[in-house]
Amino acid sequence: MTSPAVMTVHGPVVGTLDEGINCFLGIPYADAARFAVARSPKPWDQPLQATRFGPGPAQFPMPWLPKNLDLSEDCLTLNVWTPRDAPEATLPVLVWIFGGGFEGGLSGTDMFAGHALARAGEVVVVTINYRVGALGFASLKSLGGPYGEASNLGLTDVVLALKWVRANIGSFGGDPGLVTVAGGSAGGFLAGALPATPSADGLYQRLALFSGGASRLIPADRADEIGASIAGHVAGGNLIDAPLSELFEAQRRVIATDIGARNGVRPQAFGVVLDDGDANGVLKMHPLDAYRTPAAQEIDVWAAANADEISLFRTFDPNFDPVTEDELIGHRNEWGVDHETATAIVSPYTQESASMGEVRERLLTDWIYRLPAARLVEAHTAGGGRGYLSLIGRADGKPAAHGCETSGIFGRQPENETGPERHRAAEITRAVIDFVRTGNPGWHSGVDEARTFGDSGINAGETYRSILSRWAGVARP
Repeated sequence: MTSPAVMTVHGPVVGTLDEGINCFLGIPYADAARFAVARSPKPWDQPLQATRFGPGPAQFPMPWLPKNLDLSEDCLTLNVWTPRDAPEATLPVLVWIFGGGFEGGLSGTDMFAGHALARAGEVVVVTINYRVGALGFASLKSLGGPYGEASNLGLTDVVLALKWVRANIGSFGGDPGLVTVAGGSAGGFLAGALPATPSADGLYQRLALFSGGASRLIPADRADEIGASIAGHVAGGNLIDAPLSELFEAQRRVIATDIGARNGVRPQAFGVVLDDGDANGVLKMHPLDAYRTPAAQEIDVWAAANADEISLFRTFDPNFDPVTEDELIGHRNEWGVDHETATAIVSPYTQESASMGEVRERLLTDWIYRLPAARLVEAHTAGGGRGYLSLIGRADGKPAAHGCETSGIFGRQPENETGPERHRAAEITRAVIDFVRTGNPGWHSGVDEARTFGDSGINAGETYRSILSRWAGVARP
């Protein structure tokens, strides 16, 4: 059987036919020098064998990564799954941005394989790599010299990938005017920043943010502090020539591991740098403000969060649980509030929970994920846009932890999932397909109309309204 072949603007690519779907893996969409904005790759004349994933982004070794994984600074590739014999430039397109705390992750994994979704929804699926950790998100412009472009590099990688989609996806059967950008966790925060990113204007029509939002924003001065501190842990401050091991060790020394410290008003972590005060910044305004503008009204937005997001992080952090309520209130600087306000915030969580660990888990689930989702949809609909909100609840009694929705997003049915979990996943898959194809995931716009997946005992609209009320007046970056 003849292998599928497509001509891109950079050269011809040859893929494989797998499970009845045309697969093109590891296509270069950009080249990048260290700490520089990526550029279009050099064109090629001979057919590129796009038959295996490209290397994942260079990153600090993580215990959950497969062993012997191919990682590289030369990682800016993407993958395309498209139905066989797809008519040219007619199918809706889903572009997926992986998560990993801005420090890790990759697109080249079976978890994000697009076969099932492409088959079930007649959708073209694209997954992209972007630079992570210090290589993608260290803010170094204030150091000058060779670091003059080093701000939000991972976000500019995403934009360049979207430009590749605009220029090439028609040849794969996709409609370049019908693009949904979706992301999970860090990928959701990156997707959430796109309306505030002028270079991304016109490259997408819909956004689906899973456990992400117009948040995880690093104030510019904090980002500069983090970048300078990382440089201070590298011999001679020379980040350009430093071995990756030394760069990652410097990063490890500076970036917080506690999930609360990583997501405060001044995070000790990587994220989207709020560089709108720089004339050459990547952002033009705070992303949440962008959703209120007339320019964003035609963008369909779906924001989703899970009922038990932080249960995943609590499991892996032996120091997560505070001993007393006063100890938890002592985290108030992360929320940017005084002692009295912090006490008022913590009190209802204490009344609803059986332990202080559970109090902190529920509080951070709201602070980091559910509050930003609700505020984003509230802002977008107030500005005249269509904003859909959902809450992913438990299934079969299991916590709806961070990332539990991934199998549903990609239409997968893992063998280790129970019947109720599979049913929840199937409902999510249907909503994803509907949103990608029509701009409506299957329910009405607005916070009050929020949809629950899984546990039907949760009224999502009431839950989100309660969270908005509980945190009213508290700024969430």
